[in-house]
Amino acid sequence: MISQTIREMIEADPSTPISTIIAHIKTTMGYTISYRKGWLGKQHAIESIFGNWEQSYHKLPAMLQAMQMYLPGFIRKMNTQPKHTRGVSLDEGNVFFQRLFWTFKPCIDGFPHCKPIVQVDGTFLYDKYRAYAMTEPRFFYYYNIVRARKPEAPNG
Repeated sequence: MISQTIREMIEADPSTPISTIIAHIKTTMGYTISYRKGWLGKQHAIESIFGNWEQSYHKLPAMLQAMQMYLPGFIRKMNTQPKHTRGVSLDEGNVFFQRLFWTFKPCIDGFPHCKPIVQVDGTFLYDKYRAYAMTEPRFFYYYNIVRARKPEAPNG
């Protein structure tokens, strides 16, 4: 019932805070709900509007295939991990989604003209992690993918 009441609000802004949902329910229904009920109602509303994670994951390969078919030079790299049942046997046909990378032809063509610089935003690196450049290895991983597709790119 909560998710039906807040559906229009969530469609307009999926990042609506739970406190706003609680206040909305109080003004429309005259009842103060708990934070947990507000959060669960929001999750249910999001799922009814956008679908659940499993549905989205199953749509992903078709979407990427369509992009590759209609966008010349589109590159995609999706990593998955085999699913293990009870830590021993391999569950055939089931995998865990790990990460997805994609890029477009204009980005690839413009990449050789970029200055060879790596900049790390340390805004969210706190305490013991402040000294680590978490994004640098990922940069070189994706740089090597682009360089392999376009051999005339500079070797940095």
